[in-house]
Amino acid sequence: MKPLPAFLLFLILILSTIFHCSDRDRTNPLDPKNPDTGGRPTGIRIFSEFDDIHVTWNLIRLNDLAGYNVYRKTADDTIFSLYRRLEVDEREFIDYNVEYDTRYSYRITAVGVDFETPASDSVSIIPGPSVIWATDADNQRIIKISHDGIHTISNSTVLGFPWDIEITDRRENYWYSDIFYGSIYHIESSELTRYASVNYSDPVDIDFDSRRNILWGANRAGSILRISSVVVDTIQEIRDVFIVTPLSVAVSGLEGDCWVADPGSNRIYRLDASGESRTVIQDFFMNPKDIIYNENDHTLWVADSTRVVHLSFDGEYLTEINYPFRDANQLSVNKENGDLWVIDGGGLSAEPKILKFDAELTLAASTSGFSFPRNLVVNLADSGCVVADVGSGKIVRLTNEGKILGETEGYYFPYGLAIEYPRFF
Repeated sequence: MKPLPAFLLFLILILSTIFHCSDRDRTNPLDPKNPDTGGRPTGIRIFSEFDDIHVTWNLIRLNDLAGYNVYRKTADDTIFSLYRRLEVDEREFIDYNVEYDTRYSYRITAVGVDFETPASDSVSIIPGPSVIWATDADNQRIIKISHDGIHTISNSTVLGFPWDIEITDRRENYWYSDIFYGSIYHIESSELTRYASVNYSDPVDIDFDSRRNILWGANRAGSILRISSVVVDTIQEIRDVFIVTPLSVAVSGLEGDCWVADPGSNRIYRLDASGESRTVIQDFFMNPKDIIYNENDHTLWVADSTRVVHLSFDGEYLTEINYPFRDANQLSVNKENGDLWVIDGGGLSAEPKILKFDAELTLAASTSGFSFPRNLVVNLADSGCVVADVGSGKIVRLTNEGKILGETEGYYFPYGLAIEYPRFF
């Protein structure tokens, strides 16, 4: 058999190289045919924390990369405009030139000596004057969410299994309870600085007295917990023969008194600021599951299963809401305008709803579509509300009218909620 001519061998080699290259993975991240990137920056993420907006993206490793361009558009703009040029080693842009309640959108391009890539996917956000804090108990995490309720600021693993949470009047300073280990923890500047625990403790609800720096807790195992953030080497456990299964505490920042809802005894208790004096202020309840204090008019609201009852500061009966509650179990009051938000139903009961009653006790909003809402809190920044829905694993942000503004999901057991709103700190 005669050998192939040299030119045929050369042709075969060339064709083999061409076909081999066409099948080879395109590893250049800026190659328009790269199946992972499409030749543009990827991993674009956005969040806001009060009056700044953070945009991040995946780092691109390329020898001839010169930097990145940031394009911005507001709600009034029709097109994106070049807003900022960044160095090659940067992959985060912080925009301080923003206003509350305005939508901002961003795109990122990568720039070389003689090229600019197509723009990344766009991301947008509406910054605002509050931050949502939440706990995900079984995942051992505390989450911070932007004002709009859509974008996660941080998702941090903490010690224990965080249940309820209270933030103080200082940034990155908060308390959380842990019903699994029976502990209460204090975090300051993102560091666990001190904690206190009680044997056989089940701290299901906590409330912070910012004027006296005292934390109160309802221990479902049969006591009330009192901790000073100044003297934290001991924890005061208040027991009484009449206290059976306390589920909720509410503190008056003015007087320092603490009220307790105890469905085990079907009573409401009042303790003075020192915890030494205890008084039964009402014993006509059927199943009091939650109690809240309104700092504006110094009155109390109690969720009592099929009733929501209004009490005076001294515990006298004032009125109750005329509504056919099925299982009123959680409350939050707007201390500025008197609006009252209620979780009605959940668990094995009929479809749960989030109800809002105005200061005249008229039903102003009713929102359904929840699976098993376990907690809620008013956002004083816009008079809306935030709901922890355990059944769907979501944190849901509602407007003042009860419409869904935004939500984050993927949580295993979201429960604790708090709003950081600096105007009131």
